[in-house]
Amino acid sequence: MGVREDAKKDEVCQKYLEICVDLNMDKVAANEAWSNYKLIRQNYSLEGDQLHWLACAFYVACRKATPSTVGQPDTLVEGNLVSLTRLLRSCNLSLIQFFSKAKKWADMTNLDQDFQKKIDRLERNFAVSMVIFKKYQPIFTDLFLDPAANESASSVTNPHKKQKLMLCTPSRLFDFCWTLFVTAKGEFPEVSDDLVNSYHLLLACCDYVFGNALVADRKDLLNPKFPGLPSNFLDKGFVPPKDPPCIIHHLCLRHEGLVIEAKSIKEYFWQKHIRKLISSQVLKSNLSTSDYGILEKENFDTNFKQLNNKYESYVLSVGDFDERIFLETYKHVRYSPVKSCADSKAPPKLARVLRIHIDQGDNRASEIGTPSKLVGPNEEQNFQEKLKAKKRELDLQQNEIVSKQLHPATPLTGRKYLKIKDSTITPVSSATQSAARLQAILVGRHPAPSEALLEIYNSCEKNPKDDIENEVERLSALFSQKYKWSTDSSSQNRIDFAAKRLETAKTLFYKLLQNIILSEQKKASYDHRIPLSQTIFIQTLFACCLEIVIYSYPSQRTFPWILDTLEIKPYHFYKVIEIIVRTEEQLSREIVKHLNTIEEQVLESLAWQSDSPLWDNIATASITTEFPNAVPSCEDVSLPGQLQLSDPSYNPQSNTNNTSSVTQSPVSERFQSPIIGSNYAKKKLFQDGSTPKSSQSLLQQQLQPSSPANQQSSKVVAMSIKLIEKGGKKYISMTPAPNQAAADSTPTVDTTPQVKEVKKAKRTGSLALFFRKFYHLASVRMQELCSQLNVSDFELHRKIWTCFEHSIVNHVDLMRDRHLDQLLMCAVYVICKIVGPERTFTDIMRCYRYQPQATSHVYRSVLLKKGPVSNRSSPVTDENNKSKDDPKTEEEERGDLIKFYNTVYVKVIQNFALKFSNRSAPNESLALSPLPFVKSHCMSPSRRLSEKHPVYIRSLDSKVLPASPSKPLSYCFSRSPAKDLKAINSMISVDSVNHGINKRLLADDNDVVSSAPKRSAPPVLARKLQDLIGDRLSQLKKD
Repeated sequence: MGVREDAKKDEVCQKYLEICVDLNMDKVAANEAWSNYKLIRQNYSLEGDQLHWLACAFYVACRKATPSTVGQPDTLVEGNLVSLTRLLRSCNLSLIQFFSKAKKWADMTNLDQDFQKKIDRLERNFAVSMVIFKKYQPIFTDLFLDPAANESASSVTNPHKKQKLMLCTPSRLFDFCWTLFVTAKGEFPEVSDDLVNSYHLLLACCDYVFGNALVADRKDLLNPKFPGLPSNFLDKGFVPPKDPPCIIHHLCLRHEGLVIEAKSIKEYFWQKHIRKLISSQVLKSNLSTSDYGILEKENFDTNFKQLNNKYESYVLSVGDFDERIFLETYKHVRYSPVKSCADSKAPPKLARVLRIHIDQGDNRASEIGTPSKLVGPNEEQNFQEKLKAKKRELDLQQNEIVSKQLHPATPLTGRKYLKIKDSTITPVSSATQSAARLQAILVGRHPAPSEALLEIYNSCEKNPKDDIENEVERLSALFSQKYKWSTDSSSQNRIDFAAKRLETAKTLFYKLLQNIILSEQKKASYDHRIPLSQTIFIQTLFACCLEIVIYSYPSQRTFPWILDTLEIKPYHFYKVIEIIVRTEEQLSREIVKHLNTIEEQVLESLAWQSDSPLWDNIATASITTEFPNAVPSCEDVSLPGQLQLSDPSYNPQSNTNNTSSVTQSPVSERFQSPIIGSNYAKKKLFQDGSTPKSSQSLLQQQLQPSSPANQQSSKVVAMSIKLIEKGGKKYISMTPAPNQAAADSTPTVDTTPQVKEVKKAKRTGSLALFFRKFYHLASVRMQELCSQLNVSDFELHRKIWTCFEHSIVNHVDLMRDRHLDQLLMCAVYVICKIVGPERTFTDIMRCYRYQPQATSHVYRSVLLKKGPVSNRSSPVTDENNKSKDDPKTEEEERGDLIKFYNTVYVKVIQNFALKFSNRSAPNESLALSPLPFVKSHCMSPSRRLSEKHPVYIRSLDSKVLPASPSKPLSYCFSRSPAKDLKAINSMISVDSVNHGINKRLLADDNDVVSSAPKRSAPPVLARKLQDLIGDRLSQLKKD
């Protein structure tokens, strides 16, 4: 066994030396890569091909190297100019596999945060480029002749063989146009990983190449069916124009673009870039003053070579992947519809070339994600089948990256705000939809207060106009400064982007501010003018508007970049999210989902950082509240109807969460200090220092500013309020206090109305709002985790919840600089271990990874111990992710979740958790905490397939749902006959004609409501249709 392991090590070492020679690796980077690989191999089990892990070590070492350039010893460049494409080729590693391995390597080696961001940016850039290239193919064939139809088989030759210069053909123009695009894309970091801007840059590129082909009168290149061509293009006497027409408008209409955005990109970025390339002689035109003529016979080949050289220099300098790999993939797919390589109709030269590409694995197509050696010498007959299988595998890998990078997972909470997703939406249309929707919202608006908002300003006692505008300008200056220095592009480009984003954000800010204040006016008993004087409300609203704009035009500045830029605490920022979502209903689905994700991030971790105002609020509440704990329990902060005491599966209708009648909290209450809340007012009722007994009740009244007239006409009397039980009934007795009885001649009033049992007082204010949302988020995640673990017992859920709630209420410091999910997983483990069925941490973490917010840092990097000096640090970020020269970082000790459980959590929770054991003393029994309701979209067993038809699907189980007043049509997969499915199809056909009939089962998901207005159907028609469907179903069952 030892001999075999030594042989493997020698084999890896030999391949390592071969790679160093092949890549001409410098000694420093080579030694660092080998030492890091050996160190990680000693501490971890590296599964799979060792060359793949070695590639990760090489990449990290190469990107950290900063050699001086030849001829300029004082100039340093990032990386040692080793091509990532060549590195992956030498290690036989696909690009998609590299992303997965690199992230694991970063976790194992504790790479700094900046380097991990580079890997994430590289993966996102790949996802963006993949989507853009898929859009590029139909756009090109719309403008030009199809490269596949005009490419002769003889043009496909060995790429290593030197070829003669050829004219510009549709195939070469296809490659040239894409290379020109990726070269320009690399010049603007704001565009590289931004799907919207990248797509519009592609449209500008196609517009420019189309203009050059039109000016050169290249009818052999242009598609005569394109509507943007001049009307006399096909005439014999056609004279090409000197200045070609702009076809941006045609491209946007035909290929999902935004005209304004595309023209802005063309004007401020593309044209400047082209003139720069021409002035630097990378591209040659007819005249030095002309931007056209790059496709002329005497210029094209030189331009193509120069363009490739420039792009290769860029790829080497920044360590990016070569985006020309998509061209090779396209060529590979272009000739794939060959029946077999042995087919007589297939050109033998073409079959040989395809076999070279696939067998040797040296083409860029294999470097995306297709394994090599698809075709063996004796497998030519199965060539087409294997090729199709590998294509499907490649598509799955690519779609996974695109989905992860461009379509973030929907958070578990807040889904009630989301509309049903359109299955036909593509990544490009989804991205442009957010930007287009934002533009539609702001039509007719200006980056200044409207007349209606100015009237609201004037209605205030002190006009807040100047204060609001000064605060907006201060935040705008911070944004412009940080935006300018956060990328490596030229200063003018950064300023242009920042100015455009700011203008849009200001316009959105004043629109939302006006709508929010108007919405506040509709709430009785609240002064709508208060939010205008709250600086933190103005700050968070403007910051959220900037975040919406940044997300609508995706870039590398991801949340919480905006909070760090504007110096706003996450605990304050989350308060404005729900207000905006409820106020502005026209926000796109993706933006609403993004805001929900941000709210979850704040609730789960960002608000629990050491420097968060949350800790000050908790400390203040410990002084001002009359409750036994400063941290409220879930029952203390829940709204009426939000708690469940029985298993909802036995009576789902009785547990319907109906909180629609609950008034939404005003904006002023969300941003107020805890000491101003109702709890402080209730303490003032007991000025003699006495405390209320358990049989007493407090009448809570809203504090409202009263006028002098009201103060004169009203008389304040201190009352003694008691709850009296007589004959099994409860009465409220109200008598004047002792010190008021002598002074007041009013007789004692003993009221005996028939009242319900007095409920426990609820805690209100900004702190209560935070914990209400926090507990709801924790409950949703806990029940989702239990579902994945097959822990279905309702009482066990309540025990886990009680343990978790106890850790928050009585040991809130466990959350300091930590993550909600860390305490949830520990609570699940300890209760399952004590009560059963036992679940291991491995099972818990495996099921946790299925949740949309899950990341490996949550359970791999948990805070164990911290020094006396607190510093702002992300509770789930690796300790080495910060600057190494920060002395405060060294005071943190981190470990995995199991170590945290053994060294920290169990010491605090052990005594309480043991009370759940069957062996605990009788007097140690606990009253279980009620579970918060999970929104019906999570609890409902049914899922609606379409807003147009009342058709639902659910898993087949033994639970019987309440009977519906109408007889439903049902079909069980693999059980029911085909005629049942035909009956449902017939019902849908009838329903599509009679749109007015919209009946639903009472047990269906009440969160999914059709957006169409309600229309009452004629009762006779509805009854006849119902009888017809019932008769048809009965007849089918008889048959």
